[in-house]
Amino acid sequence: MGLPTVLAFLSGGYFATGRAWGLIAAWLAFLLVAIAAPRPIPRAAPGALVLGGLAWLTVFTALSLGRAPLLDPAVDDLARLLLYVPYTATAIAVFDRADLRRWATPGLLIGTVIVCGYALAGRLVPTVVTQTIDPAASGRLDQPITYWNAMGIVAAIGIVLAASLCSDRRRSLSCRTLAFACSPLLAMTLAFTLSRGGIVAAVAGLLVLIVCCRSKASAMACALVAISGLLAAALALSFGPLREQTGTVSDRANDGLVLLLLLVAVTVASALAARYLERYRDRDLSGPATTTAAIVLVVVVVVGFALTAWGSTTSSATAPTANGASPSRLASVRSSRSAYWSVAVNSFISSPLIGKGPASFRVEWRRERPFPEAAKDAHSLYLETLAELGLVGFLGLLSLLGGAVVASMRAVRVDRRLASGPAAVLAAWAVHAGLEWDWEMPAVTLIALASIAVLCSMSLTASGRQS
Repeated sequence: MGLPTVLAFLSGGYFATGRAWGLIAAWLAFLLVAIAAPRPIPRAAPGALVLGGLAWLTVFTALSLGRAPLLDPAVDDLARLLLYVPYTATAIAVFDRADLRRWATPGLLIGTVIVCGYALAGRLVPTVVTQTIDPAASGRLDQPITYWNAMGIVAAIGIVLAASLCSDRRRSLSCRTLAFACSPLLAMTLAFTLSRGGIVAAVAGLLVLIVCCRSKASAMACALVAISGLLAAALALSFGPLREQTGTVSDRANDGLVLLLLLVAVTVASALAARYLERYRDRDLSGPATTTAAIVLVVVVVVGFALTAWGSTTSSATAPTANGASPSRLASVRSSRSAYWSVAVNSFISSPLIGKGPASFRVEWRRERPFPEAAKDAHSLYLETLAELGLVGFLGLLSLLGGAVVASMRAVRVDRRLASGPAAVLAAWAVHAGLEWDWEMPAVTLIALASIAVLCSMSLTASGRQS
């Protein structure tokens, strides 16, 4: 659970140095589990599908290196998979123990709070925590992961994890109170990233949490987390110099102190809301209410992807203008993703079976791009996998995601309150991975893989009960 947090401070594990440390840690942990764990190999079908899919992606990527137009980035793709396979196998084996499984949600939440707390400290107390200002970010919060949209999904996942803990009445009141208190910090971090995809992922995760939990306590917890988060986000966006990283350091430090005091006030109010939630009995939601939440979830995801595609297809032959750190960015749907997706689809059509080879999208984009913008990824895990590895490689991704979905369904039947958090994290990540290059950012994807491991370990319990 700590590895994603460590890699977040190593540029998210995107570059070779951070990825190498992750590889060493993951394989050492896998070796220990293989020796010491009573069941190092998952016995339930979902776990086998997940690991089998990752293994197939790894093997096919290795076999496709000879077709890669650029060898170095293709080897980077393979190295990431060689990190994901042992990490997932280790997590499934470790979370086979029910007592350790209960620590997954709070453990991952602590990691996201550490990362987001450090990121926010660079804005609120710049004289104490000095961070690099990347001109490419245009003021958007990108440290320590070094990419603002990756910071956005980490904050969104943290919000979902906090709401999950608040929804579980079996947790201690102090645990639920602390989870509530974390939500304003996470929401303020998400606001400073100005990540539209992160916001959509957070909303999707909260809706999945309500659908899986099917309790009035979960719905109330999600509502309170959303309200406190919106308040914290509005406060953050109202401080222009902090949002855009303009002005002198001393001026920003003064504004940061004011915003810090406001954040403390919202945090205290959120903690008091946890006490207020205790007045409500934890009853199941009605069928129509659960169905409504599910319908809203589908609408949010479909509309989000449709607006993303439409936003750049209506643009001219030049790259869409970036809004930088202006709040108007949140009201805009303009982006370059539709152009990326179009090139990826055309690449897949020209070689549908085995694709053009690992890391081939950047070459295809250079040749087919409609405007002079540098791009290395298709900003969609699904389309990029089809373009680079074809249907043969996409089978591995389908196996991974299919196993995760089956594991989620089984786990919810076993313990819906415990399973709802990891399932909601998986949903938030899966939505965001369709809009961004989260797969290339281990600090993000490892959180999702840890959540999948929890669900796979719980699905084994479901199989045992059915037997």
